[in-house]
Amino acid sequence: MNERRSMKKVASGLMALTMAAGMLPANVGSFISLSASADEAELVAYVDEEVTADETTAEAVEEVVAVDYSALSEGDYVIEEGDVTVDSVVTVSGVVNLTLNAGATFTASQGIVIEDGAVLNVYGEGTLNATGAPNEGTNQFGHNAIKGTINVYGGTINATASDSAQGYGSTGWLNGNWGIPGVAAIDGDLTVYGGTINAKAGNAGDGGDGWYAGSGGQGGYALAGNITIYGGNFNLEGGKGGKGMKSSNHSGRYPDGVDGKDGAAFDPNSSVYVDGKAATVDKYHYVTWNWILEDDGTYTAVPKMISLDDGASEAVESEVNLTSVYSKGLTIYTATVFVNGNAFSDSIQVEAKEKLNPEVTYEKRHKSVTLNWEKVYGAEKYGVVGFINGEWRLLESGHGTSYNLKNLKPGQEYKVAVIAMFNGEWKRDYSKAITVTPRDEEYPTLSNIEYSRQFHQFKLEWNEVQDAEEYGVAVKIAGRWKILAYTNELSYTSPKLLVDSTYEMLICAKVDGKWDLDKIDDRSFVVTVQ
Repeated sequence: MNERRSMKKVASGLMALTMAAGMLPANVGSFISLSASADEAELVAYVDEEVTADETTAEAVEEVVAVDYSALSEGDYVIEEGDVTVDSVVTVSGVVNLTLNAGATFTASQGIVIEDGAVLNVYGEGTLNATGAPNEGTNQFGHNAIKGTINVYGGTINATASDSAQGYGSTGWLNGNWGIPGVAAIDGDLTVYGGTINAKAGNAGDGGDGWYAGSGGQGGYALAGNITIYGGNFNLEGGKGGKGMKSSNHSGRYPDGVDGKDGAAFDPNSSVYVDGKAATVDKYHYVTWNWILEDDGTYTAVPKMISLDDGASEAVESEVNLTSVYSKGLTIYTATVFVNGNAFSDSIQVEAKEKLNPEVTYEKRHKSVTLNWEKVYGAEKYGVVGFINGEWRLLESGHGTSYNLKNLKPGQEYKVAVIAMFNGEWKRDYSKAITVTPRDEEYPTLSNIEYSRQFHQFKLEWNEVQDAEEYGVAVKIAGRWKILAYTNELSYTSPKLLVDSTYEMLICAKVDGKWDLDKIDDRSFVVTVQ
């Protein structure tokens, strides 16, 4: 197996936005508890944990990681260019997003097995080659090129099943076994939104020798399982039927085996949906399509019906039902032809004159906002962009439909947009940009101080902060803020302290895993021990 080394971003491109708006401090450190060696002591933090409000500059760091392409676990994988070849079976677990850029090729020479509950999503303009592992010998089935749940959004998929083996038999046997049937190139839940599917089923095995000679197996079908088609191009080829063997007894009293039938495009037990409508697949027919670009820029489709009994025949134009629909950046053509009451369909999606970026909404959060949008048909992925220093900058990209912009300043506005990638290029139209702002500032506010003259202690009480995970109490010593304690309550009681000792103190809240330290000097208060 060849391993490809890829670059994985550790620091988000969103840092550019936060640096332009002002970075929030992150070096809070962990809280420590107060301890004293006598009944009365000074309020001191013994560990040098400092709270600062200094702004820091974050730099994006790139980490080189080795990718094991033989075992794709949940996450995003991008092959920028070149060839990646895996010489063992490729397994897929979780939701895997595989992007193959133009010129990139990923080859699974022993096939791809997608585990139950897992999904393989294929994006980009590159090529995925998958070949089923060879059969294990006489009387054994071939192997699928791809098995499991796969969604294809773009690129070219070349899937070839391996051939099945000959049935058991020998010249001295009474009954020769039938040849083993061929298997499908892709078997599972297949959904195609775009790209090209070239699928070749496995050939069946020949019959086994014997007095009663074995017949050839049934050729495999290109696609099997639950097949949903919204677009794309298809070149589907059934496997060849196996050869029937002649009887090894030459007396003429024992029959010869018969040849198996060739396979077809779709397994007859498959469910096939085209643009949400069920299409019946006849066992002995399949259709190939030729899409023709007309002078006016539109497309027409010419089907060729293939019958295993009667050979190929052309359909007349009136028999073809052709529809087109504009859908968020693409024109989708769907052609349907009926053969003996059975529907056969094919779709292509072509670049429309106008591309559409998604509409974006957002939810206010503490020092952040969550952007939400709907999928754009045909989009390969999405990019979150921010308007920084007079220009649009790409902050992050991915395949999801929501993103959390962090480290934003309350009261400040940010101009952002979501753009879509079509055919490997970003649609840099910012007309759907929106202006966002996080929730207003909210800090723990001191509501009450109780003093104990008898024990020389004080108790602090404060208001609750929305979404706060915990609260911290700090004291300013020698001009620097030091951490004292943390709590999930809305109060803090000091230990016994020296009478007339005066302390400048602060209460802060932890929200979304970060301590809120804005304007800490303005929020501080003074306590004098009584």
